[in-house]
Amino acid sequence: MAKPEQPSTLHLPFSGSVLALLCALATVATQAAQAQTYNVIYNFSGCADGYSSTSTLLMDGAGSLYGTTQYGGSACGTQGNGVVFRLKLTGAGWVETPIHTFNGQNDGISPFMSGGLTLGPDGGFYGTTPFGGHFGGGTVFRVRPPFRACTTALCPWVEDILYSFAGDGGLNPMGNVIFDSAGNIYGTTENGGSNFGTVFQLTRSGSGWTESLIGDVGGVIFAGVTLDRDGNVYGVNFEGGLGLGQVFQLTRSGMGWTENVLHTFAQGEGGGSIAGLFMDAAGNLYGATLYGSPEGGGIVYELSPSGGGWTYHILHDFGRAFGPESTLTMDVDGNLYGTSNATGAGFGSVFKLMRNGDSWTYIDLHDFGTGNDGQTPVGGVTLGSDGKLYGTTSAGGTHGAGVVWEITP
Repeated sequence: MAKPEQPSTLHLPFSGSVLALLCALATVATQAAQAQTYNVIYNFSGCADGYSSTSTLLMDGAGSLYGTTQYGGSACGTQGNGVVFRLKLTGAGWVETPIHTFNGQNDGISPFMSGGLTLGPDGGFYGTTPFGGHFGGGTVFRVRPPFRACTTALCPWVEDILYSFAGDGGLNPMGNVIFDSAGNIYGTTENGGSNFGTVFQLTRSGSGWTESLIGDVGGVIFAGVTLDRDGNVYGVNFEGGLGLGQVFQLTRSGMGWTENVLHTFAQGEGGGSIAGLFMDAAGNLYGATLYGSPEGGGIVYELSPSGGGWTYHILHDFGRAFGPESTLTMDVDGNLYGTSNATGAGFGSVFKLMRNGDSWTYIDLHDFGTGNDGQTPVGGVTLGSDGKLYGTTSAGGTHGAGVVWEITP
């Protein structure tokens, strides 16, 4: 099946080769990298195993890694519809297996900027695709191990399409999904609402799922949402408010939901958020913008609840370079980790923001170059149970189709 034309209203973020070209023109001062070891643990071939991973990895309890690729699988390169893959550590090293290949029919197409897979309460892996499904407007899907034990190494997993978007509840979901304590699913669509982006809820209905639109927020939305302990929903749009985006909150109000704008970005303090929000145990929100700093580049920010409102702090300014496109990760000491495909020598970097009281120190952990170590990371950083950092690049490597990497601190 030929790939569908992308809708004219679809707003794609500045990723891949276009962003790489722009980033090569940007310069940014970097701090000296800490002593650590960087290794490529897998090179995508660009065919059956996948091509161009833009998602953040998920690690299971056994230490295996799971992710998605935007292309490859059913065909080589951009002609393929993408895969869900697993990387398992064996005595011979890491072995990659495509556990689901998107077929491009009623299935999903090209999981992109999805923030990665989410582990559901039933042990399945949940995600979104911006295209495909029964109506072509994208899907929410689940993959899970087959009912019977596999007898071959390439035994595919079972995929279920939980919901296909047709426009009445939004179009083109690009962010990850998240579960509340009752097992309801929350996510976003880039388009489809009266104000472009929407926030949706999926609730179980018999053997299926029912979708409800709970937020019709200004501006397109690329990232998923996060929840606090009371079930309030938090997210960020790309160009609402003054045109640079807003951080919003959705709270339950009777049988519906009420939207509150927590922060409207202004020029000089960030704008154009593709990365989602991370909430720490104290209720502080952390995010990143693609651009909008005083020099035009991205920033990392914090929003802290204060006196019934929210206080905005800039934690790091990337100068003239674009900021992260995926949600930041926090370790047990409160340090933040992320990637940017605009920093370093112009092919991207992995960074750490080390907390020191009320101040933050930027540490460059690895710069991607023109060699086989990968280029243009889009997905975020995964903190492994083994103490290592894991991630992907959307390009580069020995085949030019991207890599999976690890950093040993």
